[in-house]
Amino acid sequence: MNAPPGKKSGLLFGQAVVNHTQGCHHFVARQACAHSDIFYERLPEPSIHWAKQKCATCGRTLKFLPKPSNLARREFNGYRILKLQQMCHKLTRWERTFVDSIASQKRLSPKQSQVLTALVAKYLRGQ
Repeated sequence: MNAPPGKKSGLLFGQAVVNHTQGCHHFVARQACAHSDIFYERLPEPSIHWAKQKCATCGRTLKFLPKPSNLARREFNGYRILKLQQMCHKLTRWERTFVDSIASQKRLSPKQSQVLTALVAKYLRGQ
């Protein structure tokens, strides 16, 4: 192949093709692993994740696991949202819409958490 204008040879293009081919081959080799044997590696304390799930065969990180305290908080928020949804007759239209909109979310923003806490304090005080 001819070199681009201003270049003496097409060596740079040839190297890019070789690297691209090696990258594709490496990618295909990683996809061949079924990741059937997995193990969990606990991460050090300042990490935002609690642990990571890794493949025992190829060593690839499959996913990161959240801290147990975060899981407990999410589960508790789900319980509170469910309780608020059950008492829709007491909620205002805006509050009902808000509760319905956060019901399908995995994580809540700090502002959403504040509003949820306020609604729980208002409607679920004695429960």
